[in-house]
Amino acid sequence: MLYTKPLIGDRTPAKFAPSQMDESDAFTESVKKKYPDSEIHPIGHSLGAFLAQYNLIKHNLDNGTTFAAPNLYHSFTGDFKKEIDNGVYDSKIRNIGHFDDPIVNSGLKMLFYGGLKMSFFSGLRLSYI
Repeated sequence: MLYTKPLIGDRTPAKFAPSQMDESDAFTESVKKKYPDSEIHPIGHSLGAFLAQYNLIKHNLDNGTTFAAPNLYHSFTGDFKKEIDNGVYDSKIRNIGHFDDPIVNSGLKMLFYGGLKMSFFSGLRLSYI
């Protein structure tokens, strides 16, 4: 399905495809409906890791593993941010990265990686964010 977005007044010069977040959200919802009694464990790398964490939080999935996940904190509002701040998802998401990866190790306090952050080589727990 394509969505239209008016740019100026009532003019709609182009149609835009739904975002990858919209598509992954719809897919996750359809899987939950088709398999209501199943455990769903999202896994992803980079953008896929972002989408895996996003869907885990939005749809309250069981747990997931991500690799080199970028920041998704500002994709949420209200109660979701409060839950993230209160550590609700710390035990549900394991993000694995490499020390030299700027996406995983930016050092910004506001950066949320979704739960446990681990070193790719040592497997040691680095920090909860």
